[in-house]
Amino acid sequence: MNHPVVEQHQQSAILYDPLWSGKISSDWFKPQFWQNSALATPEGRGASYFISHDNQQWVLRHYQRGGLVARFLSDQYLWTGLEQTRPWREWKLLAQMLEIGLPVPVPIAAQVQRCGLFYSADILIERIPEAISLSRILQNDKLTKNQWQNIGLCIKRFHQQGIYHPDLNAHNILLRGGDIYLIDFDKAEQRTAGPWCQVNLQRLLRSLTKLANQYPCFAFSEKDWKILVGAYEAAA
Repeated sequence: MNHPVVEQHQQSAILYDPLWSGKISSDWFKPQFWQNSALATPEGRGASYFISHDNQQWVLRHYQRGGLVARFLSDQYLWTGLEQTRPWREWKLLAQMLEIGLPVPVPIAAQVQRCGLFYSADILIERIPEAISLSRILQNDKLTKNQWQNIGLCIKRFHQQGIYHPDLNAHNILLRGGDIYLIDFDKAEQRTAGPWCQVNLQRLLRSLTKLANQYPCFAFSEKDWKILVGAYEAAA
């Protein structure tokens, strides 16, 4: 990707690819801006929106906390400098992963709005067309042996590059034909190889097992997992 552009204002900053110079504005990070054109569809807790713009498909995501702290600071994060904000780190990591050929969405833009000691933030990324999450597919269909192998190989590619995905679950793995993608790299980072790789795999296994217990027809078995892990371990 090209070197990103940073626009800084008194209490906010926007990061974006120079391809969008002269076009992007803070309005792009307001769901109501897109809703007025009937182009957005809220998803999940209402923090993400699917957007159609200029023949492209995007996802607008507002950063929101989970757990107990969300009761007090639902979308506020402690300010420790612009480069340490969550959207800046996620945007730049996505750009870095694309440079080395990893299958991830293209980052479009990110915004940080500071208020005293805290900030709120948004990120705009490419929506991978026609891709379906692993969690959704398995509620209706089985995967082939080759597909399970491809998932294992895909995860291994990320681990070989030291990419730690803290929320590697069945919702964040997308399939499109024979291609596999990983999404949602909030709090992800690059690390040296270590035991975290196996911890990462176990995170995915817990996600699949939980969904299998939740949905009686969920098409996941111990055999499927062994195929995935076998391909992961066999990869050079």
